[in-house]
Amino acid sequence: MNYTIFTQADCLPCVRAKKALAQSGKDYVAFSIEEYPAIRKLMLAVGLYTLPQVFKGPVHIGGADDLLKHLKQS
Repeated sequence: MNYTIFTQADCLPCVRAKKALAQSGKDYVAFSIEEYPAIRKLMLAVGLYTLPQVFKGPVHIGGADDLLKHLKQS
């Protein structure tokens, strides 16, 4: 199952999350909130205020620290 990550330029936790996924051999798709401003509006509407936000399929994992914990458990 693929991962989806919502990111932003110059976001060190975003870089860390993408690096962790790549090093774990996980496929992911990244969407920048600068390129897709509607994503940011949706995130704010559902109470997600920080970046990155990572999903595995439809399941919300959380931010970079949450992703690192998730990867260690799987």
